[in-house]
Amino acid sequence: MGKRPVPKPETLNEAYKEAVDRFQQRDDLTAIDVGRKWVAGVPSNEIAVRLHVWRKVPASELDAAAVFPDKIRGVPIDVIEGKYRIPAAAPIPTAMRRGRFPFLMGGVSCGRVDGSAGTVGTIVKDRKTGQTGILSTWHALAGPQARAGDAILQPGRIDGGRPQRDTVARLDRWMLDTGGDAAVAFLAPGRAWLPLHLGSSAEISGVRAARLGEVLTKSGRTTGVTSAIVDGIGLYRMTYEVAPGQFERRDIRGFKLVPLLEGNPYDEDLSSGGDCGAVWIDEGQNAVGLHFAGERAHHPAQEHAIACDMGTVLDRLDVEPAGFEDLGRVVISGTVPPRAAAEQPARTPRSPISDPRDCWDPLGDPEATGGLGTTYAATRVVGVAASLVPRDVDDIWLRLDAALDNAGFVEPRRAFTARIDTLICGGDAYAPLRTVINSMGVFPEIRAITTREIRQFATYDTLCDFLARLRQPGG
Repeated sequence: MGKRPVPKPETLNEAYKEAVDRFQQRDDLTAIDVGRKWVAGVPSNEIAVRLHVWRKVPASELDAAAVFPDKIRGVPIDVIEGKYRIPAAAPIPTAMRRGRFPFLMGGVSCGRVDGSAGTVGTIVKDRKTGQTGILSTWHALAGPQARAGDAILQPGRIDGGRPQRDTVARLDRWMLDTGGDAAVAFLAPGRAWLPLHLGSSAEISGVRAARLGEVLTKSGRTTGVTSAIVDGIGLYRMTYEVAPGQFERRDIRGFKLVPLLEGNPYDEDLSSGGDCGAVWIDEGQNAVGLHFAGERAHHPAQEHAIACDMGTVLDRLDVEPAGFEDLGRVVISGTVPPRAAAEQPARTPRSPISDPRDCWDPLGDPEATGGLGTTYAATRVVGVAASLVPRDVDDIWLRLDAALDNAGFVEPRRAFTARIDTLICGGDAYAPLRTVINSMGVFPEIRAITTREIRQFATYDTLCDFLARLRQPGG
């Protein structure tokens, strides 16, 4: 069977806008986006306008007026069952991200005095005054009782934060509409910060829109550093408590992410309660989206994350990511963070979006992706065989050993053949090890790996052999 032609971007956009016009008001709809058409639970190579519903019902059981068309403007229509929600934060077992940090940075716990906990997305600065603050979600920093000046804690209240000792910022501005679920709280005078993200050491170098099929990475309060594939771009419906006791739905512009491995066979969590506010970043360290929602079901194959468009959020809140050049002199025990300032590329402001039909190109920049099919096929992975062949492991070991030291696992006599379970005394060594390996800049030529994959290896040398195999063609 021949390869199906990919509709032109302008045709897809027209079909998407028509679908929004015709179906957005339906109560059974949970999202409208553009993405891969799913067949028998597996994404195909066909691009479609996708209509997500709370419960998929056979067409034979519906009135004729309730049946969706097969095509719009020649573009296939795919009906998907999807339940999307704002997950509540829950206590997490590790103290790594729920603790108090001398430097505020992306990926750590934060929240309101009367709330639970979310994630510091990144440090931003006001475009006019240069004042620095925390970027996170509306429901993490603002919520139904928001007032300008509300105290923001680090860590969040559910993680032990207390207003008398842990107030690090004051709520200043927020948004909850088609453009996104986001808020900014400006830092208390003298509060130390770093323009990095815990576990990935990523410094944001720019901002751009999402592209279908690309791999993005986030650092969240609950699940740590995880990577996922952009599966769809469009509008996603959530229900919020917008005022005490008053619930309303919002259709938010953004994108959906799914696990790297089809079917999520190792049950990897992309996100969980408390991760909202994390920033999804590409391999070039461009900020692409602000994480604000996850899955409602518990089946591994239904694991997903939802993020709003970062460019829209920053423009609406009139802020931009802060960098080392904005840091100035941060004095902690008489030292300044040892990193040279990097010149940030110029950013082009974009106009706020008020009508979902006046939206951006939902496919991002097709010129930059090398074609939709090429991008998706290149990033979707199908697992790796367990049989190992020693290949070029010396370089892998040197980089892994240095990365572990930089992450705080300093062990001068760590041996190449040492057991992995010596990394942490009395704890699970594999989860933090996976975090270090998947950190941006450590092994950029190797895809993200799962904790389940590396548990089969007892020593560093066998793990390095596995990583060396992954960077070979076809690995």
